[in-house]
Parts: sequence; structure tokens; C-alpha cells
Amino acid sequence: MTKTNLRNMVFLFLITFSFFVSLDILQLPLPLYIEGLGGSPSTIGWLIGITGIVTVIVRPIMGTWSDVNGKRGILIIGMLASFLSPVFLLMGDSFLWIALVRIFQSIGMAGVVLATQALMAEQVDQQNRGQALALQGIGDASAIIIGPLIGFWLMDFYGFNWVFAVSALIAAVGLLIISFVKEEKTSTSFSNKDVPKSSWQDLVQDPILFVPTMIGLGLAFSFGSILIFMAVFANQLGVGNIGYLFAFLGIFLVVGRYIVGRVSDKIGREIVILPTILATAAGMYIIAFFTGDMYFYIACALIGLGFGGGHTGLLAFTIDKCSPRNRGFTISFFGNAFDLGISLAGFILGVVASIMSYNMAFFVGGTVTLLLGCLTWIYYWSYKSKVLQTK
Repeated sequence: MTKTNLRNMVFLFLITFSFFVSLDILQLPLPLYIEGLGGSPSTIGWLIGITGIVTVIVRPIMGTWSDVNGKRGILIIGMLASFLSPVFLLMGDSFLWIALVRIFQSIGMAGVVLATQALMAEQVDQQNRGQALALQGIGDASAIIIGPLIGFWLMDFYGFNWVFAVSALIAAVGLLIISFVKEEKTSTSFSNKDVPKSSWQDLVQDPILFVPTMIGLGLAFSFGSILIFMAVFANQLGVGNIGYLFAFLGIFLVVGRYIVGRVSDKIGREIVILPTILATAAGMYIIAFFTGDMYFYIACALIGLGFGGGHTGLLAFTIDKCSPRNRGFTISFFGNAFDLGISLAGFILGVVASIMSYNMAFFVGGTVTLLLGCLTWIYYWSYKSKVLQTK
């Protein structure tokens, strides 16, 4: 690893951290803001979830473009959108306006996550990729330790306008840091004729890449319910200082990413995935069936370990198996599974919560994670055994 690589990794970590702090400052207040405007659980679900749906559409376009033109430009566009989105929230409070702002914010979600993951992976060799991606993921996970706390504090003492203003300011810092990131064109971008024609169908037909994507979808379905509904549910149950609850979740997201990143580099990506599925589902069931502050914290620990570790292990597995020439497109496909899972959780579980209860919504979320994750994992090992038998 050269000094340039190391320097790039530090700046990419700081960009990731500032992006997610800006995003996570909104994470807790925004559902409460929508509820205060008269929004039902289903309204909260679709207003929060719509960003992920649009991200699913935008990210493959950005991924293909980045494979040809480089990732740094995509990073700039994404951080600019992240800066402007909270500024726009200061300009109106109708559900339609919030929906339009959330749609625009999807450009940031698509561009920043794609570019930072791809650039971070290119700074190291394959043997150390898990740890490098864990570092990038820790920038994400550590942000949730302080972001919701800042958001909750600003909301409580100064109001929602200060939440939006501070979110924009922190995104602006990340935008400035991009100027220090150096991208080597020769190793990270290719001409149009060099980049293979990649499509969603190509990746879906490849079990090695389709499997982590489907497991990621299942993990994200549970994590989406936590991001979208836990603040409102915990507030209704009288859980003290919800910001600390999200900070606790963030701590275990960091721990999960670090452990799985190191372990997967040493013993392989495949071994670490199943425990993350089980931990995530267990945390969801605890929220569904038990009440009290202690159970919320136990659930957040399990979900943080499960989702944080699962995302790192699955991402490293995916990048290991893809060609550098279409890495941006492949990462965009993988990332879309997580955004789609979070968005579907908002739409589907919002309806479940409106018709039945939040308890049932969390139960459904955990069951989807458990069934989709375990069935896909069984399919993978069945496929792998058949491949070994044919050799």
C-alpha cells in the first residue's frame, strides 16, 4: 500500500462519516416530523422509503458511468445532493414537498455509497479487502452513534429547522474533503469499449453474485424497519432518550463490521454470514414480543452485530467475485438490494403497522429476514456442492 492509497483511505473514511452523520441527524427526527404533520405509519413508511426506491433506479446508471469515467465525479454529485436536500426541507412542509426532496436525496444515497465503496476497495489487494471495506463501513456505522443524538438534541431544544441546517452544514464539510481524494485513472476507469456490457439479467443469472444480493435484501428489510419505525414505536412506549438507543445500535454496527471484516479475511467470507442472519432476526423478534428499555437495547445490539457484520461480509464476497472492469455496476446492483429492502420495509411494514400493530410489523420483518436469508444460504451451498462434484 502506497502513501497515496493510505491517504485516500483516510479521506474516504472522513467523507463516508460526514455523509452518514448528515443523513443520521435526520434519521430520528424525520419520522417524528412527519408524524407531527399528521402522517400515519404508512405515510411515514412511504415518505422515508421512497428514497431507496429511486436510488435503486439511479445507482446502476451511476455505476456504469463510474466504470467508464471514474468514481470521483459521482462522489461529488452525490455529496452535492446530500448538501442541498436538507436545505430544501427548510423550504416547505407538505407531504408532496417532502417526497420530492427525498427523491432528490436519492442521488446522494446512490452516488456517495457506490463511489466510496468502490474507491476504498481499489486502495488494497484482495487479501485485505474485508478490512478496508470494514473501515469504510465503520464510517457509516460510527455516524449512527452520534448522528441521532445530535438530531434528537437539536429537535428537542431548537426545533426541526436547526436539524435540517446542521445536516446541510456537515454534508458541506464532506463535499470539501473530496478535493483531497486522488483517483488513478489507469486502474479504476476504462473506456467504453473496455467495459463489458453488464446488465441486471447477467448478475441475476450468476448465483455467486445473486446469493449475497438476496441475503442482503433480507437483512435490509429488518434494518429498514428499525431506521423507519423504531423511533416512533419507542416514543409511544415511553423509552427514555431514543437518541441513546440509536447510538447503542451504532456501536454494535461498528463492532459487527470490524469483527466480520477481520474474521472474513482470515477464514473466508462464507462462514460468517449465517450468524449475522440469525442475530438480525433474533433482535427483531425481541422488539416484537418484549417491552421495556432493556429489551430494546438487547435487540439493537443483536441487529447491529447482524446487519453491520452481514453487510461487510457480503460486500467483500461480492467484490471478490466481480471483475474490476465492471466493479461499479456490480456494487450498484448489490447496494440496490439494501436500498430496496429498506424501502420495501417502509411500504409493507408501514401498512402492517397501520392495520395491526408495530409489534406485528417487527415480527414480519424478522421472519422475512430469517426465511429469505436461510433459504438463499441453503441454495448457495447446494449450488456450490454441485459445482465441486462436476470438477
